This record gives sequence, C-alpha cells and structure tokens, in this order.
Amino acid sequence: MRWGCWPGSSGGGWRLTASAAAGGGGGTAAETIAYAGAGQNQPLTDGSATGITYGLADQYGQPWVDSYTTAGTTDYIIRDQQGDPLGIISAGHSYMYLTDNSGSITGITGSCGCSDASYAYTPYGALASKSAGSGGTLVTSNLLGYTGALTDAFAAGSTGYVHDGARWYNPKTGAFAGQDTSSYLASPANGNRYAYAGDNPANSIDPTGDDAIDSGLKVGAFVAGAVITTGCIAGGAVGAAALSETVIGIPIGAIGGCIGGGLAFSPAAGVIGAVAGTVTTIVDLF
Repeated sequence: MRWGCWPGSSGGGWRLTASAAAGGGGGTAAETIAYAGAGQNQPLTDGSATGITYGLADQYGQPWVDSYTTAGTTDYIIRDQQGDPLGIISAGHSYMYLTDNSGSITGITGSCGCSDASYAYTPYGALASKSAGSGGTLVTSNLLGYTGALTDAFAAGSTGYVHDGARWYNPKTGAFAGQDTSSYLASPANGNRYAYAGDNPANSIDPTGDDAIDSGLKVGAFVAGAVITTGCIAGGAVGAAALSETVIGIPIGAIGGCIGGGLAFSPAAGVIGAVAGTVTTIVDLF
C-alpha cells in the first residue's frame, strides 16, 4: 500500500494514492487512484472505474457520484433530492436499487421485476457474496455498494475499499485506511481514530469519514415525511369538505394539516390542525 502526503487534509494528513488489490477479487496487482484537487473526497479514477463525475452535495454535505465508466460503458446514477441512490442506467437500460436500513445496495432489478444482481455483506460491510441474476455484467459494473457509497469491490482484483467522504474504509478490517483528524477524548467508543462508525456498524454509518451517524435516521426521515404528508392530505380533505369553495378549503386545510402533523408527528394531529384552521377561516368569512 502506498500513500501520498498532502498537508492540511482530512484522514490524518495523508491520502490513499495506490493500493494492492486484495478485496473484491483477491488480486495482488497495484491500482492507482486519482482525485479532483488536493482532497480525496472526489476520486476520479480507481481500480474499478474511470471518468467518475459528481453532482450536488447530498444530505451529509458530500458530493454524490453522478456517473462513471467501466469496461468502456458509462453508467449513470439516479438519485432522490437527498442524494440517496434510487437506481442506475447502464447500457441504455434502467434499473432500480434495493437497499437495506443502512442504505447498502442489496439488489438491482429491472423492468421485468426479476433480480439482475444481488449482494450480501458482512456486519462491517465486506462483500460476502454476489449473484449476477439475469443482469449479466451489471453485478460487477455497478460500483455503489455498502451504505450506497462508491465501492471498489465487485470486479476481480479490486481492493474492496469503500469511499466515505474524507477517507477510504476497508470493510475487511472494519477500519479506515487513515486516521480521523478529530479527537473524542470523552467518548471511548470513538477513541480509536481508525474505527468505523464508533465500531457499531449495525446501527451507524459514517458517510463523511469524520463522524458516525445513526442509520436509523434514514428510516426515521422517511417515516416522518410519510406521516407529515398524510397529515397534509387529510387536512386538505377536511378543508375541502368544510368549505364549499375547494379552492380556499384545500389550501387552508392542507396548511393546517401540515403544521399539525409536523408538530405532533401524527396524521390525527394533522386532521385536528386542519379542522381548527378551516373553522377559524369560516368564522372570519362570516
């Protein structure tokens, strides 16, 4: 393994520039990694891909991967507004990602609804097994893996490393390749500067390479959005029923429902908020 020095950086002041491939394919050849700028938060090439491009910053402040080229084919990643990967376009065909609670890509399915690729991981994220299904080479050309991060793991002779913002993570050892620049003297769980997600990958992820985040927040954010949306819809319905003029009733009811549902985290509260809003409006109208 070789390292290149770059002052004032994350990852303990060093960055990975080349490494012996000992991960996904168990190879021993060296692979070279190039970056955009002095940092290592945007790899442009690694042992699996070239021409890696990036888009907006995701919910963790990290630039998300938009596309990359493997074996002469450019694949494009489809994401939601938060940056979570939804699917991939490869060789002119669209596929949907299947994920677990940590955001890891566990499967890929196409328009047929059949399995085009599947992946299984160890508790710390090393690739335990993969299956091509009916997707052919898609199982190796897809480079999003553990926690949905850019992964040099699926082709023969790859390192198996996962790119997490400021650092590269080696899921086979359960440790980052470089030290965290931050010290957590009051937190024994974070005392090891090489440790991944406070040594608690079942409940936490580390998308920035700097700090562990509760992976339950991903599920919680989705549920919260659904609950508040339900409150808005219910509020709109109540508002429309209470006021004969739906042009007025729906917006007022929906606003009341959103506020009620958001504050109390409950669809029922959304309905109550909507009723209160529409009754107040009726009084004001007359």
